[in-house]
Amino acid sequence: MGGESGGLGGLMGGGTGAQPAMTYHVSAGSAGFGAVLWVAVVIGVGCLISRWVRLPLGGALDGFRASWGRSVSAVVRTVLVLAAVPLVALAVVGTVAGGRAGSAAGAALLLAPNFLAVFLTLGVGSSWTAAVHPVRSEGGSNPLASLLGGMGGMGGTGGTSAMGGGRQPDRTEHLRSLSAGGWPLWLVALTVTGLILLACAYRAARATHPGHKLPMLPYRGPLAGHLAMAERFGVVTAVVLGGAAWLVGASGHFGISMFGSEMGGMQAELSGSVLRTVLFGLLAGGLAGFGGSILSAVRDVREAR
Repeated sequence: MGGESGGLGGLMGGGTGAQPAMTYHVSAGSAGFGAVLWVAVVIGVGCLISRWVRLPLGGALDGFRASWGRSVSAVVRTVLVLAAVPLVALAVVGTVAGGRAGSAAGAALLLAPNFLAVFLTLGVGSSWTAAVHPVRSEGGSNPLASLLGGMGGMGGTGGTSAMGGGRQPDRTEHLRSLSAGGWPLWLVALTVTGLILLACAYRAARATHPGHKLPMLPYRGPLAGHLAMAERFGVVTAVVLGGAAWLVGASGHFGISMFGSEMGGMQAELSGSVLRTVLFGLLAGGLAGFGGSILSAVRDVREAR
């Protein structure tokens, strides 16, 4: 807009070369509360999975750490590594390509954990929906918005499109639909997620002392140790993936404002089913925990020979 004298360009500033501005608003209270909560979560999980930190937690908590800590450690450490790999890779690529390591690292830090959470939860059967809704402009209260709408400009009255008068429809995309990848995408996510969970469960079974492999159920048969790993690893997987699905869900508002009134824009959102993720995560984690425990037992038998 603006660049030629006369016409609409002259009306808006006559070639002054005004640059668009982006504003960002945040609630200090919510941000502070979230920061304190995250510090508490990080310290708690770190003390639970650390091999060097030893705190006098007491009998019940010490037992919880001995029996559940390895499963939590295997899942949390693996997720952190998987999220850090794209961050480092994009930072290196940004540095080599154009010396923009900061921008590349910032984009990776924002997108990599979200992409990983969506991909892993898709693998266990969760559903994700991406939607875009056009925003009606304030043509009724702003004469300039009405003028632009009548000229087929950016988002006139009634939500006209930026390219000339037609109303933009709402768009909703289910990430497992055919247009977003369909069954191939889901099978790839299922395979990768299954292998990751199986490797984590195997590592947790190898690190857990046999004396702490007692199931919560009153079963004490030959499969008791495998059942205990299935229970604990299933619960840990459900909590981690369910929390990730809850955190990744987000929405954003993008618009163009002029003279204090919005001329048009869109509302974008990404949402997933937290309950479904928890249920399927519990099932997938249980199967992976049982399989990983079986693999660990097979290795112990081979080493004994």
